[in-house]
Amino acid sequence: MKIVIFGNTTEYSSLISLIHNQDNTDFKGIAYNPDEFIDMAKRENAEIIIIDINKENKDEVFGMTKEILQQIPKAKIIMVSDCSDDDMIADSYYAGAIDYIIKSQSFEPIMASISHIEKNPDYLGPSVIQQVNSELMKYKTMQKSLLFFVNNFTLLTQTEKNVLKGLYYGQTRQQYADDHYLSITTVHSHVKHILKKLGFSSTRALMAYLKDIQLFENFNI
Repeated sequence: MKIVIFGNTTEYSSLISLIHNQDNTDFKGIAYNPDEFIDMAKRENAEIIIIDINKENKDEVFGMTKEILQQIPKAKIIMVSDCSDDDMIADSYYAGAIDYIIKSQSFEPIMASISHIEKNPDYLGPSVIQQVNSELMKYKTMQKSLLFFVNNFTLLTQTEKNVLKGLYYGQTRQQYADDHYLSITTVHSHVKHILKKLGFSSTRALMAYLKDIQLFENFNI
């Protein structure tokens, strides 16, 4: 399999030697300039692309990765980094990486990943699988939480929804009371009922949640 590396030649010299010593791998080159690397990967029609990524170059790397995969869609991207940040792993996967390996003194994890790719074109590395599963669980939890909230929202009266909308868009309780010819006591009572029905202990916490899901922007309420 044809392999190229985006990284520093000195740092990856031992890995290059390991690749050369494998009968079924063909090392095609290394570069640390994005434009030069993109040209090399496309010219060699690379099958496995090993990319050194860090917090400083991640945006450039993600752009480079997507451009390469547009030209070589079957290429397999292995990210190598000293950063174990979950967001970095997730973003690498979304950019097209099939494995994300934390740097160590040994290059064996990278060689093992190459071996897995050779045996299984659909291979995903363990760190990527773990992060994808974590993202799916967060998404499912968010869905359940939102569904629970929407169900509770239907318990509000129209007047309570109007009060909530006023507060959402920045009105104080007193301003809402004045605009709708209500006593402040009545508005306080409405807010108390809203918090109880929606399961929140404070207006501040409720508003933060509503802003997060952009309730009135995303739903025709």
